[in-house]
Formats: sequence, C-alpha cells, structure tokens
Amino acid sequence: MAARDVLTKNQLCVLEKLEAASGPLSAYT
Repeated sequence: MAARDVLTKNQLCVLEKLEAASGPLSAYT
C-alpha cells in the first residue's frame, strides 16, 4: 500500500505540473 501511495502522490504531482503548464497555454489559445 505504501508503494501505491507514493505512486499516486507522484502521479498527482505530475498532473498538477501538467495542468500548471497547460493552463497558461489554454488561456492564450
């Protein structure tokens, strides 16, 4: 379970970074 928690946390961090990067782009398009 601990490994899954770490994976999910990493996935959330990646998703947040992608949203932060794609947010401004979508705002300009």
